[in-house]
Amino acid sequence: MIRLNLNTLKPFETVTTQFADLGVTFQNAIALEPSNPAYFSPSSKIVLLGNPKQGWLEAIFRTPVSTIQCRVTSSQRTIMSVHNPADLLLGQTELEEANLTGFPSSTSANQYLTVSFPDIHKVTFYAFDGQVTLSEFNFQ
Repeated sequence: MIRLNLNTLKPFETVTTQFADLGVTFQNAIALEPSNPAYFSPSSKIVLLGNPKQGWLEAIFRTPVSTIQCRVTSSQRTIMSVHNPADLLLGQTELEEANLTGFPSSTSANQYLTVSFPDIHKVTFYAFDGQVTLSEFNFQ
């Protein structure tokens, strides 16, 4: 399992090819040290945030992977969907509601989401008109 060390990133750094040597690039992502405690991550001072377009971010793998897992905190329902190299949907999982730290929710903050399928080329996180952050991003 490959785990990205997000703490190597600087706050407000646009994240694209910083982890290309590990086989993954990102679209619409910035590094952020959350000042809002609702997005606190217990495992990393830096998280990935969907930005500049609010509410989504994407990771693309150089060679297909079989499992992706990460901690997700979101202000809205969030879908994690995975696609094959032909961009066909393989499957998805979701947070059914917001899970901000310190706010009432049936889903804990920093919830682990995991998806396993053969031949994953891309994963997209989409929070319906909300903010979504990722930490502990792992894949194999």
